[in-house]
Amino acid sequence: MNNTPPNHSLFRGGAEGFCSLLIAHCSLLIALRKGPGSVRMVVFLAFFGALGISWSGVPLVRRWAVRFSLLSHPNGIVETHVKPVPYLGGVAIFLGFLPFALVAAFLYDWATGMLVGAGATFILGLVDDAKVLSPMQKFVGQVVASVVAIGLGLRFDLSSNEYLAVAIAMVWLVGMSNALNLVDMMDGLSAGVGTVAALGFSAVAFWRGQEGVALIALALGGALLGFLRYNFDPARIFMGDAGSLFVGFVLGSVGILIANGGGEGGGRFIPLLMLGVPIFEMTFVSAMRLKQRRSIFRASRDHVAQRMLKLNLSVRQTVCIAYLVGAFLATDSILSLFLNPRWDVANFCVICALAVGVGWRLSAVDVSG
Repeated sequence: MNNTPPNHSLFRGGAEGFCSLLIAHCSLLIALRKGPGSVRMVVFLAFFGALGISWSGVPLVRRWAVRFSLLSHPNGIVETHVKPVPYLGGVAIFLGFLPFALVAAFLYDWATGMLVGAGATFILGLVDDAKVLSPMQKFVGQVVASVVAIGLGLRFDLSSNEYLAVAIAMVWLVGMSNALNLVDMMDGLSAGVGTVAALGFSAVAFWRGQEGVALIALALGGALLGFLRYNFDPARIFMGDAGSLFVGFVLGSVGILIANGGGEGGGRFIPLLMLGVPIFEMTFVSAMRLKQRRSIFRASRDHVAQRMLKLNLSVRQTVCIAYLVGAFLATDSILSLFLNPRWDVANFCVICALAVGVGWRLSAVDVSG
């Protein structure tokens, strides 16, 4: 007789996954109706459906990663973990997001370009997780994914010059993918910062009546939150490049759509403010490496979070401070909707000045040891 106790965690995970897939199926049926209020119903279902799929999918993905030895080994340079950790978490995030992105693509033409570009970026990151690509190979892949998305209509409506609009969109999408990738170097950091930004974007989209954009943002926020359960310190799994590059691309895409939905009033700097934490990270790290005449693509111990650790903060304290800063910027972004253009510019300048001051202070922290 087999006296092995049943694996209740497996049963719970299967039930969660089944319920989440049922929500995704219902969302598609509601979207097919295209009746009054249908989209709004799908938007609310997206968050909980994506959260459930990601939440229940991470343990399965983690087992795959361990089985195929897809592990992040401590290198003593960037990572703060001391034991090998699986890094296929991005797969669970993508699977949680995908059903609702498909619903958005069915309802909105602009979502097709975003979905194709995000999918290509996810595959690029997955290849890098399985077989490390060179920085140049990843960069070329990101450019190609951005060009495809832009060719399918994902671009800024900020300039009458089409070439300029395309160039700005490409720089923005590639930049945001790399910014989230840079932030992903500490337990729970990238996932938490991405969750705050996604939920902030969804609030702005709702206020402006951009229900399709809110659908995308809430689906991403739910998928990230489900993953964060396993990624918070001490992390049991990392999202890997498949996750960080994909999340950065989707957030960048949402930023473009939010910018295009703005009017003549305030809120012109919402994408920059909402993604202020990863933008600050990318700008600060690049500046420090250029100042020291080092390649901006070469890993080193000069990240913002690593400097905060040198100030005798713990990993959890550092990550929670990043969450609070992200929440502050998200709140500031939402409140900027109610400012007139002049005060909107003044608000953005104040935030930039604060960022410069923080960067100046952090640059003095010695991370050589």
